[in-house]
Amino acid sequence: MRSICIAGLLVALTACGEGEPPENLTNEAAQNVVVPETGPVIGGVDLSQPVRAWGTEPYWTLDLLPGTIYFSDRSALSEEPDQFYYVAPDATAATAVYRTQDIAGASVVITLTAARCQTGGNADLVPLAVEIRRGDQVLRGCADQAPGEIDLGDNVSEENASTADLPVE
Repeated sequence: MRSICIAGLLVALTACGEGEPPENLTNEAAQNVVVPETGPVIGGVDLSQPVRAWGTEPYWTLDLLPGTIYFSDRSALSEEPDQFYYVAPDATAATAVYRTQDIAGASVVITLTAARCQTGGNADLVPLAVEIRRGDQVLRGCADQAPGEIDLGDNVSEENASTADLPVE
């Protein structure tokens, strides 16, 4: 009886290691990245799901996707976003800090903070404030769970069915 139980346990443990690799590891910066199924949640935003950040002066967007990070300077003439290496954030209940670098090796620090942030000139509030430090440049803006689909041209297309449903404070 004991040997039957041990044999059954070995068969069960052997099956645990098999599975398909994630499909979202298709770009050069995302190679060999392990993407968690669930991640930290700050301000009601699940960081294991796509997050979009944006700011003005200059107008820019930052897409934190499972396995990669893209930055687009919308005021520049380039249509291609800059790619940052994906790293898991150092997260607390109120902040998440991504210490990464771009493809050229320049240091990039992205800080998300659970703080109501007013978007542009309207009264809409979103749950996260963001600060991006890239070399000497510091950009500040707002962030939220990415709505629907993020399309970055030929680089990435991520679909996210969930959106944050946050009460207004």
